[in-house]
Amino acid sequence: MMGMIDGKNLDIEKIAKKAILDKVFIVKLLKGIRSKDSTIRETSFNVVNYMSEHKPNSIYSEFNSFVQLLHSPNTYHQYIAINILANLACADPENKFKPVFEEYFGLFSIGKTIVPAQLAKNSGKIAKVRTDLRTQITEKLLKIDSIHHGKQKELIKSYIIESFDKYFKEAEQKEQIFKFVKSQLHSKSPKTKKAAKTFLKKWEKTTFIASNI
Repeated sequence: MMGMIDGKNLDIEKIAKKAILDKVFIVKLLKGIRSKDSTIRETSFNVVNYMSEHKPNSIYSEFNSFVQLLHSPNTYHQYIAINILANLACADPENKFKPVFEEYFGLFSIGKTIVPAQLAKNSGKIAKVRTDLRTQITEKLLKIDSIHHGKQKELIKSYIIESFDKYFKEAEQKEQIFKFVKSQLHSKSPKTKKAAKTFLKKWEKTTFIASNI
């Protein structure tokens, strides 16, 4: 079955559905995400990521192997771990994510943009589902200025705002979030400035009094 992932323009959903029924193929996919061949590596990731989102129990037993990738010196491996662990955290019957919370969000301190950006993008997905971690996640996002010191911090804030939007209705720290977003109206990043305007327009009529912020 490995020949199924060494081509281009592949049907990821179709491959994933076959992999779910074949544990041997799953093992090969997990090896594939570390491949030096970019086509095999990217396809393997796309398939495994699809599985983690649509059939998380099919790879849940590999949770710790993805945690190990968080500590890889390879940025792409960290990228993989961030995305897949976010999906598994949303379907986590054994509560494996909570003990590695700091390891996961600790990647905000990395100077390169791609890893913290992916972390920011996935935070909202986790916070939406994990009520037990929502407040902690919000605190991490609100403290981005003191955690991340890379050159593209302003851009990363756009992804943070997008994540806030995913769970703002359920968030307890609405005032703090609103204040953070409002402060981005003068961001040096056009993307962040636009995200802030969109967020505020959508949520300014919420039940708490935004005018006092």
